[in-house]
Amino acid sequence: MAGAPSPGARLNDLRELLQLTQTELAQKAGVPQSTISAVERGDRELSPALVATVCAAVRMPLSFFDSVSSPVDPAAVHFRKTAGAGAKATRAALRCFEELQRIASRLMEASERTPLALEPVTADITAADIEGIATATRDELGIPRNQPITHVMRAVERAGAAVAPLVRLGAEHPAFDGHSGMSRATPKSALVMYTPTSAGDRQRFTVAHELGHLKLHHHRDVGDERLREKEAHRFAGAFLYPSEVAAADISESLSLNGYARIKARWGIAIQALIQRGRDLRLISPDRHRSLMIQVSSRGWRKHEPVEVGVEEPILLWHMLSSTYGDAPYMAASHTFGIDPERLELWIPNRAASHTLGGDVLPLIRRQRA
Repeated sequence: MAGAPSPGARLNDLRELLQLTQTELAQKAGVPQSTISAVERGDRELSPALVATVCAAVRMPLSFFDSVSSPVDPAAVHFRKTAGAGAKATRAALRCFEELQRIASRLMEASERTPLALEPVTADITAADIEGIATATRDELGIPRNQPITHVMRAVERAGAAVAPLVRLGAEHPAFDGHSGMSRATPKSALVMYTPTSAGDRQRFTVAHELGHLKLHHHRDVGDERLREKEAHRFAGAFLYPSEVAAADISESLSLNGYARIKARWGIAIQALIQRGRDLRLISPDRHRSLMIQVSSRGWRKHEPVEVGVEEPILLWHMLSSTYGDAPYMAASHTFGIDPERLELWIPNRAASHTLGGDVLPLIRRQRA
């Protein structure tokens, strides 16, 4: 296959993406499981006939095998997952991320966009430093320090990072169980993926959290995963709700209704606001505990009051449709080596959104405007 030094590895990539075992793929393709196994081990050639048979069975373009296999290094991708996330789902989520970043890199290059136009953090930092870094990031993106971020995804896209939903094709529950967000920056592209949810405040926090990883950890090697997550969490809170504003709003006596009013203005969850108060020492540990008990007693742990609008990304669609028009999926499928249904799932049609706040000018171009 063209440009593929390890065709068998690419077959394994396909199985990971589709969440299929060797036996399941063999059954779909009508070939012996031993054939799939031998090809993946490199003991047998991946023939054009087998490629055609497999691709026809799973509705994948032949050009999927034109791309070089790229094993996913979990340590190189920042992702939030719960302890209950299964290994198979994690491999599939990582493969999904790898394939979309491959596509995003080509789109970014074709559109001559600069990936991740943010000043990197390279030195050791403290929690207090993260507050200042979040403020500086607002400055870089042209967001006033004392104003809510009206559209977090659009801000991240203006920074040069593509944003896309982390979803599976054909599943009753399309989200990857136990996974909420993923991100990585490479020399060619930066990508943030998020699990769609009806809670706009949670989705905004997830995307801000992943922006924190891109800002804080692209050039810093933080080996402790818990510390990385803690830093990204602190960044997200500070980015969405700056400390100067919090100091004026939050006090020891602020009620849950008061936190709900702040949520309505700033688009950040009540529980995240309470944690901001604790992090900034605006409330005591006892008050933090009391407020969280009240949150639980009211049934707000999973379903908070005050609806925050759900955001949608547009940058990938903007780049894809600029080349292939408003019905791009079939034409782009062969180019990118991915089935049109999956391409549409990752890059939903936003044709109607071009006039609805779809400002995706790159940061550098925006600063010159």
